[in-house]
Formats: sequence, structure tokens, C-alpha cells
Amino acid sequence: MRKGKARRDHRLSGGADPEREINEELEFHLQRRADELRGDGLPPEEALRRAREEFGDIEGTRAYCEREDRKRDLKERLARFARAFGDGLTTAGRALARRPGSVAGPVVILAVAIALNALVFTVVRGVLLAPLPFHDTDQVALVRETAQGGGLGRTSYPVLDAWRREATGATAVAGYLTDEVTLATSEVPHRVHSTSVTLGFFDLLDRPLLRGRGFTAEEQRPDGPPVAVISEGLWRGALGGDPAVLRRPLRINGIEFSVVGIVRSAAVFPDGTDIWLPMERMAPQLVDIAGAKIVLTLARLRSGVSLPALTEELGGISKSVPGGAPAASAVMVRQ
Repeated sequence: MRKGKARRDHRLSGGADPEREINEELEFHLQRRADELRGDGLPPEEALRRAREEFGDIEGTRAYCEREDRKRDLKERLARFARAFGDGLTTAGRALARRPGSVAGPVVILAVAIALNALVFTVVRGVLLAPLPFHDTDQVALVRETAQGGGLGRTSYPVLDAWRREATGATAVAGYLTDEVTLATSEVPHRVHSTSVTLGFFDLLDRPLLRGRGFTAEEQRPDGPPVAVISEGLWRGALGGDPAVLRRPLRINGIEFSVVGIVRSAAVFPDGTDIWLPMERMAPQLVDIAGAKIVLTLARLRSGVSLPALTEELGGISKSVPGGAPAASAVMVRQ
């Protein structure tokens, strides 16, 4: 298990070969599920075949992880550049103070440098420091299952569902997965960013809806009706700000979905999402697979409950779910 943790920690710290790390991480979870099935008496080949079948779209999961790595790498590079630029500007200023001499040229250079610094700060602020769109942000944590001797990065749907039903230390627990879907408008179909979410996801956000509503419990079933929530940007852009959009069907991946809500731009999460969809309908294979630990999970702590107390409670619940990890870990989203 420590090997899986080492792989993940290497990737989070900016390892040199993220694609290899992602492949090893997925293989680790796949083999772990196959080992569980062999323990239930299946022959090795059948166990591996069943594990791959249960995990479903492994290539989609791999693509998701690669996108997240690229986004994180961009943020880290921007932060490093801003720090280096600031250090260089400070050094230049000190040198200028020591050798005042002819200042016309240096003053111009310094003015340009300050302008560039302001530009970099604006970009970094938008990428790294923009306020998170959660209600009670200081109470929201990213939670995950933790294996013996190391974390597992994400959570399976059965464990998330148990946390949502049984956890008393949280007022809301919800999961999400990012992806892309094909949206057909009046023009040529194009790919847009989508996020599949569980029940209660929109309750974690701060006044997210510009119009309409989020998903109902009936819509969050594998056999639920095809419904979608869209971003304000998509509505005003590709859909032309159509005032009747809540009564207008959208063709997503070749299927007609009814739009039930619009998320205001300031409340979009994850960043860049165009369309939100019910996870249970979009990925029904995840509902009963405790070995598919790929769901990102958020929880809002109940007032007076500490993060260690919530973590201990979630670990106990996870351990009670067949195939669940023996513990849980969490980090506040503000950290």
C-alpha cells in the first residue's frame, strides 16, 4: 500500500513523468479490486476481467487525471514564475539604489517591470487566489478514503453514499467527476466541459443558481430523467441568452436533456464547467463498485465539529462498507 501512496505523492509534488504515475495509480486500484475478487474465489484471469468490467471507462478516468495534472502544473508554474519575477524585481531595485548614476534607462526598465509584475499578479490572482464559490468556505473539506499505510486520493460511490446518509459531523456531503461531453446546438456540435455530481452538490455552493433549480432525488437515479444544469457563460454564449432555455431541450452525447437550472458565473465549480449532470445517470456503473475510488468528495463540517473528529467518523463508516477503505483523511479547501 505504501507503494501506491508513494506514486501519488510523487505526482502531487510535480514528478517528472505524470503519465506513468497515472497509469501506475490506475493499475494499482485495478489490481487491488482483482485481488479482492480472487479472494472471493474467482480464477485470476476472470478476476482481472471482472475488475476491468466493473471499473468501466478506464481511459476516461485516465484522461480526467491527466487534465487535473495539467491544471495543477499550470498553477504551480505560474506561482513559481510570480515568485521569481518578484525576487528579480527586488534585486534590480536594490542594484539601482546602490548605483543611482544615469537613471533614465533604469527607470524605464523598472516601469516596464512593474507593469509586467502587475499583469502576472492579475493572472495569478485569477488562477490561484480567486474566492472559492462555497457557502461557509472555511467549513468545507475535501475528504477521501485512506488505505492501510497510505491515502487513496479519492472515494468510491458506495462509500460516499454511506457518508452522505450516516455522517453526523457533516451537514452536507457530495461528490463530483469532471469530463467532457458533445453538445449539439444550432451550429456544429462541439465538446464542452461537464461535471457529473451527486445529490446535494449545489447545496455546498454559495447561492449558485441564477435561474431554475438543482437536481432532485428522482433525477439522481441511474434510471432518472435526462436533465442538466448549465453555466451562465454557456447560456449567454452558445445558447444566445435564450429566455426560454429552461423549457428548451439540449442534445448532449446524442440524447435530449432538459435544462432545469443555470449557475451564475461567480459560483461555477469546478472552474470551467459548462454543464452539470447527475452522476448516477451518467456513470451508473460506479453506483455499486466500492473498488472504483475515483470520485472527488466534499463535506461541510457541522458547527462545533473538528476536522479530526469528522475524519474519524468517516473512517468508521468507510470501514463498514464492503470494499471500503479502513480509514479516511481530509483537508480544508482553504489550505
